[in-house]
Amino acid sequence: MPIIHLLILAITQAATEFLPVSSSGHLLALSELTDIDSTLALDVMLHMGTLLALIIYYRHRLLAIIKELLEKHSSKLLFNIIISSIPAVIAGLAFESAISGDARSITVVITMLMTVGLIMIFEDILLPKKATRTIEELNAWQALGVGMAQSVALIPGTSRSGSSIIGGRLVGLSNKVAADYAFLIGIPVIFGAGLKTLTETDARAVIAANLGDVILGLVVTALVGWLAIDVLLKVLKKVGLKWFGVYRVALALLLLVIIS
Repeated sequence: MPIIHLLILAITQAATEFLPVSSSGHLLALSELTDIDSTLALDVMLHMGTLLALIIYYRHRLLAIIKELLEKHSSKLLFNIIISSIPAVIAGLAFESAISGDARSITVVITMLMTVGLIMIFEDILLPKKATRTIEELNAWQALGVGMAQSVALIPGTSRSGSSIIGGRLVGLSNKVAADYAFLIGIPVIFGAGLKTLTETDARAVIAANLGDVILGLVVTALVGWLAIDVLLKVLKKVGLKWFGVYRVALALLLLVIIS
């Protein structure tokens, strides 16, 4: 793969995985509108790069969970993260063929970009205004609700971070706190998806044959992903989801014009 194509894919994956604009939608649109297409090996490493960015960014909170487990032999936050991960795992296994088949169409991407974008634009009307709950105050049912919202992101064009943030808002979290929780519950989901692909014999063979591309993709994705997390949290704290919604709707309209 040409280096420029690899860099475009890595930057696109990293930025759009964390910004609520849909990584799968952007990657699918990129492959539909250009000759840039990802390989199986690169797909794995792009996801591992985003996972690495999350672990580095939230290292202090993750270490706190480990410390709590060692001292108290339990962690409410870890329990909630596991609860929030269950719906995505079940949905992913149940609808695997549809997600990798008919759902991966440009029409589905446009529809979901537009739908979620409009929710973000009108967040003050559609989402609860009172958002004072902390991550630690979530109960199991609220964690499950956020997890169900996250599972909707299996539909290309939705955005895992976007749907999880909206789910967090619905249970009383602020945009910034909801984003923090969205990223934390993304860790097991992204890890599981990457591990599943790595267990496939073809994937391991392809990675071994393209090790240079794989390592470069991982490093670039991790660096850009770390920056994207930081930018998103600062933007959400100041202006909320609206401008991301505007971007999503504009992109949906642009793609609609291009394919017409």
